[in-house]
Amino acid sequence: MVNLEELSLKRNNMKRTETTFTDISGKRYQVANINEENSESNRIELNRTSGFVIDTKPDDLSHKIEIIIPQSILNNNNNNYESINLYIGSQDAAFNKLDLQLKNIKSILNVGIGINNLFTKENSDINDGFIINYCNVEIFDDVNFNIIEKFDKCFEFIDSNIGGVENNGILVHCNAGVSRSATILISYLMKKLKIPLSLSLEILKSSRPQCKPNQGFLKQLEIFEKELLF
Repeated sequence: MVNLEELSLKRNNMKRTETTFTDISGKRYQVANINEENSESNRIELNRTSGFVIDTKPDDLSHKIEIIIPQSILNNNNNNYESINLYIGSQDAAFNKLDLQLKNIKSILNVGIGINNLFTKENSDINDGFIINYCNVEIFDDVNFNIIEKFDKCFEFIDSNIGGVENNGILVHCNAGVSRSATILISYLMKKLKIPLSLSLEILKSSRPQCKPNQGFLKQLEIFEKELLF
């Protein structure tokens, strides 16, 4: 049986806690008591952050999405590929010239925030003529961000640049290579290869264990799956 007096005593002895919030713009503020009204007067503003998850353990390799394409998809394939050279990585992978060359990555889909494209035509003189075809789609790693509305543009770029005679590869990266890029690639597998969400997520994690779409993105992927009528 619950002892109300004991619970009341424990509650009175509890220490006041401070909760830190970060909004989509990167503004950080602290609330002294989460049970109190979250008003402007109850907030303590902190230093701003970048507005995205910062990767504290940089890695500079692109990870291939290992998948066997179903024969039914190959039979109705408009891209003429027998394998898909899709890669995922962090922003560091997008700067690794040697790795990009070794993996025949000719195109990069940049879905991060504030990340420069290094191997552009304008920079070819300082990169020994090495040129990458880029597409920038800015996506915030925020649970309230509508990522579904970005899918079509991402799919179009991937379809336009993947495969070919040389079976060129495409790297999809964000800042940390964890949430945004994973969500885009999962949605692509769902849409183009008819692979259910759960299996698509498993495929991404087997290629790059760090992959973890935020909860808001996962909810949107569930909605997207229902729209695809699996």
